[in-house]
Amino acid sequence: MAMNKTKKLFPLGIATGAAHCNRKVERETLKLNLVSGSHTWLWARLWDDDAPPTTQQVGSIWQTIVAEDTSMVSYSVRNLSATQRAMLLGIARAGTVLHPTGRRFLTSARLSASTGSSAKEVLEANDLIRQNNEEQWELVDPVMAAYLRAHV
Repeated sequence: MAMNKTKKLFPLGIATGAAHCNRKVERETLKLNLVSGSHTWLWARLWDDDAPPTTQQVGSIWQTIVAEDTSMVSYSVRNLSATQRAMLLGIARAGTVLHPTGRRFLTSARLSASTGSSAKEVLEANDLIRQNNEEQWELVDPVMAAYLRAHV
């Protein structure tokens, strides 16, 4: 007599946008193939246990990851010019920016139009900022964004 086994599904909507995850089949696939690729370390740590992660675990592990990467992020930011740092910090604080070379943003970041434009080009060329699907500019690395918002 064949037994009808129902696969247990776990919600994963936090970072992946996936409605559910079959624990045995999809866990490794999600770790390796997240659309943004920006939450890989978080998921690798969260899915070490057999139970689905709690909100408290997500926050705790995220803070650990940010703390562990502080020296690397600090080094990367220190190697930027003052203008590039100002633009990166302004975008990090805002979360997303529609016009990083627009007057309003440049004034808030205390940058001129010419230096702001060149800073944006360098940050984009070095994969530090990107334009998302809503055509807003954001930091590529969420750890760097969290570090800048908390420490600078």
